[in-house]
Amino acid sequence: MYRLSTLSVAFLFSATALAQGTKQWTQSRFEEFERGTPQNVAIRSDGRLEAAPELRTIFTASATYLWSLDTDSKGDAYIGTGAASGGSQLLRVASDGKSTTLAEFKELGVQAIKLLPDGSVLAATSPDGKLYRIAANAKPTDKPELLFDASQTTEKPKYLWSIALDAQGNVLLATGAPAAIYRIPLHTANRKPELFFHSDDQHIRTLLVAHDGTIYAGSDGAGIVYRITGITGALARAYAYDATGNRTSRTAFDRTPLPQAHGRSRGGTRHRWSASPVTPAFIPSSPTGTRTVTSCSWNGPSR
Repeated sequence: MYRLSTLSVAFLFSATALAQGTKQWTQSRFEEFERGTPQNVAIRSDGRLEAAPELRTIFTASATYLWSLDTDSKGDAYIGTGAASGGSQLLRVASDGKSTTLAEFKELGVQAIKLLPDGSVLAATSPDGKLYRIAANAKPTDKPELLFDASQTTEKPKYLWSIALDAQGNVLLATGAPAAIYRIPLHTANRKPELFFHSDDQHIRTLLVAHDGTIYAGSDGAGIVYRITGITGALARAYAYDATGNRTSRTAFDRTPLPQAHGRSRGGTRHRWSASPVTPAFIPSSPTGTRTVTSCSWNGPSR
């Protein structure tokens, strides 16, 4: 009797287990996949899965931060470092992980790096930054060439964020606090920086020069992309684009540092242009219409 009861219980348990059936579920969103541990697979922001790239460590720096990176034609990496306690370096790291210190700086961090065609390297430091040029085969004991010192300018920008070369091979340097772009000639004896572009935003964080010479600048604060084109002598023409890609304004201005006038579009975006002998045109467009200012004067203090 005891044996029969045991078999009956076992049968009932098996029948109950079979009645459970097979459960199915679907995962398709990034938030669902990130709860697991991916192995050799990459999770895209749209929820798609794809083979992950191979990752391997080739270099571990003693610095607290690695702020900037560039590479040369040989595949060597150039790294700008930083530390909260002060001091920064420009390093060159070969593909086998061997590192070489090219320069050391007093500033907290090397925020931007740009390799030049002759093999030299530009390094922009912050805060209260400076722009240095390091020779191709420089040693840490060699003194870098100083191309830009923020303390020697009228605007005295606190941060240097991005470096680019224009169509003529001049250096373009994006700054913050205030937001501006400086142009520094490399192929002349006079390498004095000049104020090339300025904005009412907080920072110009990134620069890009297209093949046709058009300059694109991305700002931090209002999040505007400026397209700078039509440069003739001291006159430049800038177009501003918002986050949706719509053009919000067009400004013609004299790039000489003269007193400045301010305007605000109907969408609330504030713009600034230089009062100068060249008549500025300020044309902010909006869904409700277009306002045109063909001349301006400014007797108050510059801001």
